Amino acid sequence: MRQGHTLDELDYHAGLFPFGPIFAFVLCVIVIAGQNIDAFAKLDWSNILITYMSVPLFIFFYLYYKLRHHTHLVPLEKMKLK
Repeated sequence: MRQGHTLDELDYHAGLFPFGPIFAFVLCVIVIAGQNIDAFAKLDWSNILITYMSVPLFIFFYLYYKLRHHTHLVPLEKMKLK
């Protein structure tokens, strides 16, 4: 739309957009948060660390990749759509 096109010109249309991606994101957050809810109830820090150590690890590797390869977001006006 920023480049003067309509959504009907796109080759792919997500079936439940925008509800589908939002629902999937919320569901992922619920699954990650609910992995070990018992550890939070008992404040068992070792179990909390073991269960959720993948989250900061993912953030670390994501930021490492972004900094190492100097990637950046492409503005909507400069994206090649077709």
